[in-house]
Amino acid sequence: MNWTKGLFRIWIIASVGIVLSVAGFSYPEVKKEFETWNLLKLMQANDILMVPVHCAEARGRKEQDYFQAHARSELTRTKPCWYELPKFRELYPEYAQLTEKETSRKFYAKAGIPRNEMQTPWAFVFVRTMIALGLSITLLMVGVSIRWAWRGFRENK
Repeated sequence: MNWTKGLFRIWIIASVGIVLSVAGFSYPEVKKEFETWNLLKLMQANDILMVPVHCAEARGRKEQDYFQAHARSELTRTKPCWYELPKFRELYPEYAQLTEKETSRKFYAKAGIPRNEMQTPWAFVFVRTMIALGLSITLLMVGVSIRWAWRGFRENK
């Protein structure tokens, strides 16, 4: 009986299970990261400042005056509605006295969205990949160590 081959095959199966488990548990977070990143890219590509507003307080017509994001806000756990600043000023005249920066700061903070943090979601994927690989390699090292220790108890021939 070849214990080394058998244990190696068990490790391969366990590693595939670990990788699939980490991928399965991480998928919703990874998807959210990519959606948020795409939204931030869209906002930066658009030269007009975008203002987030809680959709319960939205004014105007959806898709014409504002759009609802696919990504949820971290703090409020809701999907904010987004206005271009000129349309926002038209529909919310009570904030006309605020500058662009003040308006942006106020509504981003209220929506729980960090400003100017455009980190690539691939860093998030990399961390999850390293977790899966780290667990698999750790499992391999434990198996190799047990096998090495077990061989130490054999009688010399």
